[in-house]
Amino acid sequence: MRMNAKKLISILVVFCFLFSFVIGPTTASAMTAAQATVEYKQIFNNFNLPYSFGQITSAHYGATDRVLINIQDLHSHPQVQKNISNIIELFDKKYGVNKVFLEGAYGQVSTKWIEERTNKRNKAKILDMMLETGRLTGAEYYSAKSDKTEIIEGLEKKEPYLDNLKRFGQLLEEQDKVEEILKAISDSTKELKEKYYGKRQKKIEELSQEYKENKITSKKYYTLLSKHIDKLGIDINKYENTLAYIMLLELQKGLNYSKITKELQNLIYLLKGQLPYAAYKKLLEHTDNFTRTDSLYIYIMQIARLYELDLTVNFPNLDKYFRYIELSQKINPMEMIVEEDKLRHEINTRFSETKAQREVVFLIDFEKYLRDYITTKITSDDYKYYKANVKNYIELYNKYADNRVLSLLDAYLKEVDNFYVINNDRNIYFTDNMFKQDEQINKIEGNVENKSEISKIIDNMNEVKNVDIVITGGFHSQTVTEILKDHGVSYIVITPNVRDGVKLAEQTYHNIVKEQSKISFQTLASLIASLSPSEQIKLLRSAGISDEELATVYTINQIEESLRESSQLEPILKNFNGQNTINIAEILQSDTTGEIK
Repeated sequence: MRMNAKKLISILVVFCFLFSFVIGPTTASAMTAAQATVEYKQIFNNFNLPYSFGQITSAHYGATDRVLINIQDLHSHPQVQKNISNIIELFDKKYGVNKVFLEGAYGQVSTKWIEERTNKRNKAKILDMMLETGRLTGAEYYSAKSDKTEIIEGLEKKEPYLDNLKRFGQLLEEQDKVEEILKAISDSTKELKEKYYGKRQKKIEELSQEYKENKITSKKYYTLLSKHIDKLGIDINKYENTLAYIMLLELQKGLNYSKITKELQNLIYLLKGQLPYAAYKKLLEHTDNFTRTDSLYIYIMQIARLYELDLTVNFPNLDKYFRYIELSQKINPMEMIVEEDKLRHEINTRFSETKAQREVVFLIDFEKYLRDYITTKITSDDYKYYKANVKNYIELYNKYADNRVLSLLDAYLKEVDNFYVINNDRNIYFTDNMFKQDEQINKIEGNVENKSEISKIIDNMNEVKNVDIVITGGFHSQTVTEILKDHGVSYIVITPNVRDGVKLAEQTYHNIVKEQSKISFQTLASLIASLSPSEQIKLLRSAGISDEELATVYTINQIEESLRESSQLEPILKNFNGQNTINIAEILQSDTTGEIK
């Protein structure tokens, strides 16, 4: 499916290049020049988020002269951080970003040190390497790259943040022991599943496991699930992303890529006689000479709509493909994971024929919430569900399984409880930092008739005075959205695009947290200063920094220390000029209170 879509976009690019040799300043247009200028300007002035960057998952129009863009974060994931940087850049170039509020930081976060301590020729390499290793956030990356070194402001209150960071690090240090207990709990629930589950319930569980282990495709999995949904009379409208995906599978069945290609060719030749050269030139500019295919298809669709072409009649296959693309962008993959768990739970509950079966279904389902809670991965919504049902879970576990296993978690759960109490308090500090008392937010008058929430916001951006970015991850993302809604401001929620590497990013993030919980550096995705000098040298060398340049940054003692670890660093000593220059770690190293020296 993906390969065919890519081929189609490639064909679109080829046709557009062919088109460029045919269309010209003398092309006859069905519109007057004045009409074309106004209407085409509107197409290219509209905000378009390339699908490779991410997708808009929700929006709320509050008719305010301040708009906040809430970007959902996945800590230490290079692709996500790069996309966050791209999204910030997109808004900054189009509307001008006032501030970037960042979770995991307090006060003003300056990236000036990168400019001051980095050779300009090597700056891009160093920034990319730090991003790839999880030690620079997408916000910091953009701040340093764009030379807007003071654009970031922390969302945190220093003391409780550092206190909870330390607690988080301690919890991660105990993770191996916790995993052993959780495995014992999982083993006991597997026994309950074998004892109490009916044939249909076991089949659903096997199917889900095969899907999670990539033994069957998502297409096959959701096709089989949809049959159970229909038979059991489950209200699929409760599962918005799942419904959209099932509709997407239906649309996919009817896609004929051969016919789509022919219709695409015909559409371009039709537009050839109508598209003004000025508009074509803008198309080139806004797609970087057709290299940004994720933007290209958006403009082609908008141009077709501008001419009010009835694609359903003349281009039915192309119309279906465009609807397929648009629908795919409405699916939030993270929400789909949540919905899959809830949907499977509802199916198994409906398959239950006895009270014991229903209770065991609950026990097995709740194990996920327990695991996410104690490993600090739980979302805000799941946290509320956990707190409301944990007492019932303990009672039922003691009823059906060995309660001594569950009691082994008691000591850990007390510390996790404290962690989440402070986590909830952090939402208060987030609010205080985003909405300072001396900042006034005014209402605006705008054209909002028969428009979606996102269209209302974008169409009235000329009235907006401040555009701010808010970057939060995991537990806080949904709560921040609720805070923005409670304050009545206009906001857009964006989920950055991510394909894979989630597990690796999680491990990288946890390793960094363990380091920081002992050292207390400023941000969770810490600066290069959190590495030892020898690690810094290795990182910079792998980024292509020469030995001569390294010798101007690191002291003789640090290089000797690195030399003891790796004989490959010997050439640096030969280039050392004998002067004990100040190194980056000394400038940014924090003391025990967390203050940067």
